[in-house]
Amino acid sequence: MRKYELFNFYLLNLFNKLLNQQDLFSKSILPLKCPISKDLEVVVKKIAVLHKKPLLGAVVGVILSLAATEAYRIVYPSTESRQLESAREEIADVRVQHETAKDERAKLEGQVSLLGEQLEQADEKAAKEREGHTNQLKRIDERLSPFVELAEQRYPNVPADDALERLRNELSSVNRRTTQLETEITVVREYADVAMLTFNGSQFSGGDISINSPLTTILEGTHTEVSPNQFRRVCTEESMGRYRQAIRDFPRFPFSYYWLALCLRESGDLQWKTNAESARAIFKQTTQIAGHQKSHDEALTYLRSLLD
Repeated sequence: MRKYELFNFYLLNLFNKLLNQQDLFSKSILPLKCPISKDLEVVVKKIAVLHKKPLLGAVVGVILSLAATEAYRIVYPSTESRQLESAREEIADVRVQHETAKDERAKLEGQVSLLGEQLEQADEKAAKEREGHTNQLKRIDERLSPFVELAEQRYPNVPADDALERLRNELSSVNRRTTQLETEITVVREYADVAMLTFNGSQFSGGDISINSPLTTILEGTHTEVSPNQFRRVCTEESMGRYRQAIRDFPRFPFSYYWLALCLRESGDLQWKTNAESARAIFKQTTQIAGHQKSHDEALTYLRSLLD
């Protein structure tokens, strides 16, 4: 059953109920512009025949026609009405989208404004940095100016850049030599005294000349002369105790480490290498000092043969 037929059914049912209660209709009716108009026309004609009141039937017919038409339009809107309603809904959606777009535009404008402020701050910072770099370059130029003049004086017929490079190389060489001299001075200052001493803590290893000092006193009995000018270490517990005492009291004297290392090596004690390394490090310094004892070279050579 189609929609208008269902609507017609309920409307006719209502009219029939009214006929049973009141005598209100006539035999004339205006044609209705909807699918139920023919059925309504039939009903009204029946009413007019039964009650024989044409004028009243006409009036009621008009009212019913208008009411039925309006009711049909409400219940079953026309295509134009649906399109109009759809257009209204689209307009409402467009308005919502427009408001949303306005909000988004406002947000974007705020972000653009913030970015503009950040760019201004960045420009200010960059300008300050450029100014700082410019001032730094000026100070460098001021400090470099005397060297440029010196380079021009030392190398008058050489381009400025080449003259500065030559002067830089010359100054680097001077700096290296200065560093070397400072190292030599440090070595002499720290090891000059022990470089002049032999294994017994004195400047003399034999003969009738002897010099007593706290170091020679500690080292008494730690060596024995096996032949003229040939001495050998003594590795007793007492002697090794004296070597250790000399190391504590005179840590820059190399032979205390040297003799103790050889004694420990003979007994299989692994600590010999530690003492040997200490002795070698000191001998490397003392052998650079002019006038050092020859025994320092001999001891260094022997230690290298053991350690390398």
